[in-house]
Amino acid sequence: MNFASDLPSFWQLIWRATWQAGILACLVFCVIFLLQRWISPKWRALLWTVPLVRLVLLIVPASGLSLFQFFSIEPNRIPQVTDTLMTVPTETVISSSPGPQLSTSHNSAQTHTADEQNVNHAATIPPEPESNVRISISDLITGLWFLGFCVLLIREIGSRWMLSRLIANSQPLQDTELLLLIAARQQQGFLKFPVRCCVTDAELGPSSCGFWRPTILLPRQLWDDFDQQSRRAIVTHELEHIRRHDALLLFLSRIAIAVHWFNPLVYLITSRLRREIELAVDAATVAAFDEQTRHQYGELLIQLSQYSQKPSAALPMAGKRSALRTNQSADKSDPGESLPIRSCDLCVVTFPCYRFE
Repeated sequence: MNFASDLPSFWQLIWRATWQAGILACLVFCVIFLLQRWISPKWRALLWTVPLVRLVLLIVPASGLSLFQFFSIEPNRIPQVTDTLMTVPTETVISSSPGPQLSTSHNSAQTHTADEQNVNHAATIPPEPESNVRISISDLITGLWFLGFCVLLIREIGSRWMLSRLIANSQPLQDTELLLLIAARQQQGFLKFPVRCCVTDAELGPSSCGFWRPTILLPRQLWDDFDQQSRRAIVTHELEHIRRHDALLLFLSRIAIAVHWFNPLVYLITSRLRREIELAVDAATVAAFDEQTRHQYGELLIQLSQYSQKPSAALPMAGKRSALRTNQSADKSDPGESLPIRSCDLCVVTFPCYRFE
């Protein structure tokens, strides 16, 4: 595969990061497939972080112990040999050649006459018209990539601006019991930064955001419909996101998508990572629950999965559960099946992830 040798250095970095992240993703998939019964969701999420970081870091230091030295995917670099002209002094050639020697004045006269003829011939040639400026394919590809990068960058900035406006227009949580829960986790060293808990009038599901200033967003309309046990489960779920620094992983995912927006591999890696993050957080949330509370938590996830997941800069509680939404849509066509039965099915599916945590 030598086509990469003709690309600019930037695209060579993109190509190297792509195939190396692809190899890492294949290895992670094989490890998870073979050891899925013995690997908890938090370790699966950590494994999927490895190819994501490789996509973000376009330049990595070389190492003799690297795994990629066993793969010959890099373009073969053909050394360029510059031909050096060996000049031999004229006097040496003339003295070594047999026969009579020509006079120096006669040779210089012939050389001067030939130069004059070449100048006159060059003067008679009309100047060539200037050719139109042509855009190479690599420049066109780079321009398209930069356009997509700018679109995603503007979208991310707009999402974060929308999130900041939501937080600014929200009100602090007034629930004393939940505030005591957050303070207790803070004193236990569960949380490294102070956590804000805000209630907003926007139509969105419970979510968390921020790394240096972590914030929990709770919708007022949805919050009033839940009992105290469900509220405690929601806050515990979001605190687990904050403890694991999942907002940082979300930020790395956004960077990888912005740089590799044309690559299907980055969407596969980020979707698998988000799925494992949610499973790991769910497993940690229900670790201390009894069987009945786990069923209620499954009902809660089904209810939250139908709400909006915007803004994208936040981590929604029931986000990135496409299988859960598919099951929910199928269940809507069968009104005879009750919600507790669907929650039991959800707990049966996710229970193997919880027991090995």
